[in-house]
Amino acid sequence: MAYDKKFAREYSLNVPLLRVGEQVETFTVSAPFFENFEHSLIHKGEINVSIHIQKMKGHMDTNWHITGWAEVNCDRCGEPYPHPFDVSYKLIYSFRENVKYDTEEVIHIDPDDTQLSLVQEIYDFIHLSLPMRFVPDPEVHICDEAVLKALGLIEDEGEETEDEEEEIDPRWAALKKLKDKLD
Repeated sequence: MAYDKKFAREYSLNVPLLRVGEQVETFTVSAPFFENFEHSLIHKGEINVSIHIQKMKGHMDTNWHITGWAEVNCDRCGEPYPHPFDVSYKLIYSFRENVKYDTEEVIHIDPDDTQLSLVQEIYDFIHLSLPMRFVPDPEVHICDEAVLKALGLIEDEGEETEDEEEEIDPRWAALKKLKDKLD
């Protein structure tokens, strides 16, 4: 996918300037980042991407750590809530195509390229970290009571449940009376 040059440069590594050994690069992702993607599920948030890089002559091992939050809409009530992120991924960037690796997380890059754009990887890792269903924990977001009643997730206090409406088998009723006496 083609990106605006300034945007792509903001989220890229200058490979020749990276020294052999360990280093850390960090990027902050917020609303302007997601505006560059037409089908993004995220439009608002503050996400930090920390990449620990181990550069060697023929490749770079990278460990990605993504933390922060993004605003998504609850699948039950449609209201926005902050979804937290704290995930890690590994990726290898290889400068040589003829070298075989034990893992599938390898991207072959041209050794003559000076800029390594990380835009797509950042976008993909963030979206891969999203759940299939947006139903937050009660500590994060509680849906409106009317919505929960409409979905049948909570009952009105005045309503009788189906179990109470059905007639109980006389044998079970006798056992229930016996149990009540013991209590």
